[in-house]
Amino acid sequence: MAVDLNADVGEGMDDRALLPFLTSANVACGLHAGDPTVMDTTVAEALERGVCVGAHPGYADRENFGRVRMDISPEAVERLVLYQIAALEGFVRSRRSEKGALLTDPDEAAEQAMHLARDRFVLAEDGSRVEVDADTICLHGDTPGAPGIAQRIRERFRREGVAVAPPETYSSRQAKGAG
Repeated sequence: MAVDLNADVGEGMDDRALLPFLTSANVACGLHAGDPTVMDTTVAEALERGVCVGAHPGYADRENFGRVRMDISPEAVERLVLYQIAALEGFVRSRRSEKGALLTDPDEAAEQAMHLARDRFVLAEDGSRVEVDADTICLHGDTPGAPGIAQRIRERFRREGVAVAPPETYSSRQAKGAG
C-alpha cells in the first residue's frame, strides 16, 4: 500500500523543514497567499527534494486567506484557477529548464530512464544516486529531439525487458480490491 503525503505550502511560512517529509506539495499561487518570490522559492525547494509540485489556487482574497464565499460566476472561477495554474507552471518550467534538469541526449535519457524503471534511482547532477519509486516517466514534448529520445527509451526498455503500459486507473485498482 502507498499513500501520497501532501501539504499546502508557499503561504508565507518557512516550508523547508516540512518539505523533506512530503511526496507532493500544493503551492499557493499568489492570490489568497504567497507571491511570485515565495512561489519560485517554494518550487525550487520542492523540486530539489524530489517533491511533486501541484497548484493551490484560491480566491483573490488575501484578507480572509481566500476562505470566504465570493459572488463570482463559475466562468470567473475557472479563469482564476487557470491564471494561477499557469503562473505556477511558469515557475516549475523555469526550474526544470536549469542546466542539467532536462536530458536532451537520447542515450543519456535512456540510461537515466532505465535506472529509474529498473533500479529505482536517478543520478543527480553531482553523480549521487537519489532513490525514486516512480510509475511514470514524463517526456517533455517541447524538448528538442523528443521523438528520438522517446524512441531510444522504448528501444532500451524492450532490450532490457522493461514493459511499457499505461498506469492503472483508480477504478481498475478498486476492482482488484486495492482501492
